[in-house]
Amino acid sequence: MKGYKRLMIAFVVLFVLFVITKLTAPEPTKWDETLRDDDKNPYGTYILHKSLTALFPNVKSNNIGVPIYNFFDEKLDSADKTAGNNLYFIVAPNVTFIKAETRQILDFVGKGNYVFLSTESANNKLWDSLGIHTATQYFNMLDSSRVNFLDSSIRTPKGYGFYAGTIDNYFDSFLKKYTVEKLCFIDQTKDVNFIKVNIGKGSIFIHASPICFTNAFVLYKNNYNYTQEALSYLPKEINTVYWDEYYSKGRSDEAETPFRYFLTHFWLRIGFYMAWILLVLYVLFGRKRKQRIIPIINPPRNTTEDFINTISSLYYNQKSGKEIFEKKVYHWLAFIRNYLQLDTEDVSKNEFWERLAA
Repeated sequence: MKGYKRLMIAFVVLFVLFVITKLTAPEPTKWDETLRDDDKNPYGTYILHKSLTALFPNVKSNNIGVPIYNFFDEKLDSADKTAGNNLYFIVAPNVTFIKAETRQILDFVGKGNYVFLSTESANNKLWDSLGIHTATQYFNMLDSSRVNFLDSSIRTPKGYGFYAGTIDNYFDSFLKKYTVEKLCFIDQTKDVNFIKVNIGKGSIFIHASPICFTNAFVLYKNNYNYTQEALSYLPKEINTVYWDEYYSKGRSDEAETPFRYFLTHFWLRIGFYMAWILLVLYVLFGRKRKQRIIPIINPPRNTTEDFINTISSLYYNQKSGKEIFEKKVYHWLAFIRNYLQLDTEDVSKNEFWERLAA
């Protein structure tokens, strides 16, 4: 049992050291391209989302956590649809619209509203409806990616650079279904990656490189100027900005299970794991204790009384009282010889009794 106690103490000490190490260790940098507005890692859009108030002062901003179909069908009032000057803003790795959602977007824009969409996805019905197609340019991995503006008034001589091979999506074909304005291009190849499609009274702004709106890009050298200039193409007379969270984070109204809630909070996650570990230890050590059978050790039994009862019953049943009396006398004389060292050969003499008395 002492070995188990030492093992448990060693485990608890190691677990405490592990927790302390985790608490004091710096948060690791995650390079996943999440484009989430709550992600402060390099490829999140935390800075862009927080900058909406500066980009659109005195404009209401709502976060949308449902698919665009549910938003237009259930969340958006009919008055807002027809009022115009509303902006639906999407920055996500992959966006796929079905046919019904494409009709809703075109109807929303045609009434004088705007959609800003930045994604690397090329597989959705909206692209087909607009008559555009995207492709990917694979650069030499040693080349840095650079973007610039077609408008000479805001174009820079060197462009806006970023890490090698990160900005590589562009539009390679446009059908003359709608009026398309080309706004930005990839500096190395002159391929267009930012366009404005005019539909009815509104417009759809489509950017093929969402990485240009991430935290890392904005903070890289003077790239914040690019992001600011790119968004300056959006009209200033915006009433409400609808910031989409569904295509980067998933549904906001989906059921949050207790297990997911525990795992998304650091201290609850530590407590959850610790509870499971302690439960396993309790089962293991409890099982060891229950398997060890402790033997019952009875105290030594005095059988002299049983022997006497047995012998006396034997003599009593055989009616041999005289014989047992003689044996008792012989036993007594043997005691005198052994312990008092007296001769018991002739006990009729007074000398023997005097010595015995003495």
